[in-house]
Amino acid sequence: MAIFRKAVPQDPLVVAMSGARLGSRVIIAPSAHDDVVLAIGRKVGLTGHVAIATGDEQRRAALAARALDAGLLVDTDTRLDAAPDEAPFDIAIVDGRNNKSALEPALLASLHRRLRQGGRLILLMPAGGSGMSALLGSGAAPDMRVQTAALLDAGFRTARLLAARARIAFVEALKS
Repeated sequence: MAIFRKAVPQDPLVVAMSGARLGSRVIIAPSAHDDVVLAIGRKVGLTGHVAIATGDEQRRAALAARALDAGLLVDTDTRLDAAPDEAPFDIAIVDGRNNKSALEPALLASLHRRLRQGGRLILLMPAGGSGMSALLGSGAAPDMRVQTAALLDAGFRTARLLAARARIAFVEALKS
């Protein structure tokens, strides 16, 4: 019967808002949580490429082991200072929810270099709120002038607040 159809599991909000899809090439800044990295890895599949640039050897080994256990291909040896034409990426993700270094000019500039023309950077920032609007994940859009200015200074053509949901502000920047 059509009444008891199986529901398709939904992607976590961060994965859905990233725009990653099967075959995408995604580079993730070191501040991202390991669960986000693995969820993006599941989304892009074996035809895509997920890379996290981290200098922390312990985290690199733990993430590689978790990815192997989950049957995912996650490149943990990527360097942000690599040549720009070496494996250009479609999407860069920077998680600034728990990390103050997400807006460092050097980090944003190096991610800008690693993106292909027309590539996108998704910046995750905490979106405030109080009372019922914070509980429901709605309310006034957060002020993202500092974030958009940092992205424009790093060389991105345009930056805008994409959405603010579940206490996360998604800022999108486009490389020209």
